[in-house]
Amino acid sequence: MPAPSLIEEICPEYIGEERIALSVDPSSAPRAFQSVLIAIDYSLCDPEGGAVLPLEMLVQGPSPSSFRRLVFSRTKPAEIVITPREGGRHLVVLREMAHNRFHGKVAFDVAGEQLTRPRLP
Repeated sequence: MPAPSLIEEICPEYIGEERIALSVDPSSAPRAFQSVLIAIDYSLCDPEGGAVLPLEMLVQGPSPSSFRRLVFSRTKPAEIVITPREGGRHLVVLREMAHNRFHGKVAFDVAGEQLTRPRLP
C-alpha cells in the first residue's frame, strides 16, 4: 500500500470542491424572457493554481427542453447572462472540465409560466 503522502499528491483532498462562487443579485426578481446576471468569483481557487480553462456552464430549468450547455475555452467569464424561457426553479453550474475540477452552482426561482409539452393522443 502506498504511503499516504503519495496518495495525497496523486489526488489531493481539494479535488472537486465547490470553490467557484456564483451569485444572483438578491434585489432582482428573475422573470421568464428577461436577462438574469450571474456574478462569478474565482478567488477560492487561487491557492491551488486558480480556475483553469476549459470551463463548462450548465443551465437547467424545470423542463427538459430548458437545458443549455456552453463551454468557455478562451477566457474565464466574470459574469454570465442567461435568459430563462420559462418560470420555475433554475440551476446554473459552472465547473472546470479538467485540472482540479472545481465547481460552483446557484439555484434561483424565475417568475412566469412553465413550458408544457403537448400530450400525444
